Amino acid sequence: MASVIGILFFVVLMMSLDIVENATASDDDRQQFETAKAELQANIQALNNRRQAILKEMALLEKQIIIVSAKDDQDILDEIGQYERNLKVLYSQLEQNQIGANEQSEKLEENKKLYSKEVRQCDESERQISELKAQLAEQASTPSLSYIIDGKLNMTPWLIELTGNNIRVASHDMATIVEFNALSHKSREQIFTAWAKSRDIRSDYFVILIKPSGWDVYESSFRENIFGLGFDIGMDLVPEEKRVF
Repeated sequence: MASVIGILFFVVLMMSLDIVENATASDDDRQQFETAKAELQANIQALNNRRQAILKEMALLEKQIIIVSAKDDQDILDEIGQYERNLKVLYSQLEQNQIGANEQSEKLEENKKLYSKEVRQCDESERQISELKAQLAEQASTPSLSYIIDGKLNMTPWLIELTGNNIRVASHDMATIVEFNALSHKSREQIFTAWAKSRDIRSDYFVILIKPSGWDVYESSFRENIFGLGFDIGMDLVPEEKRVF
């Protein structure tokens, strides 16, 4: 709009110059010239006033635009600030969740280790149970003998099972069982005699349980060796198929 007003102002000036050049020296013409000039000046002034008014309106509009833009920018900045705060909250929650996830992972690993340990223990228990069942089955299928120990003796008895190819020794509570199963009969007797000498003659005594296959062994050299140690000794004969311990 300001450009249009400027162009009109320029056209008016050109017209004024043309009028001035074509004016005559007559009074009528001069009067007409003055009148036209006054009208032109009035028009120019009116255009100038209109231009100033338009410029003021434009300045006011620009100011309003700046205010509106600033307000919109502030709203946008406030919204962005709210988004940033929300993001911080979300990041904080995410971090807490990650910490919780790590803790759960550690607990899971610990539980896996405990589970593996318990599985191994269960396997070991099952193996031991299987062994015990096998022993019980073997014992159940083999006839056994029971001996009652007289506690009034105030001495510790040791049961000695003698067969043709083995010498076995057990404590009265069966907590200790020793087998002397060397390759030769002589080696078995020597090892057994060394063990017997390690016992205390004042507190221990022997009960010899002889099976038929071990009678010749007992008669040949075993009896002389065991009695020669000076221990109190009891003796009993048991069937070959009976299990003593």
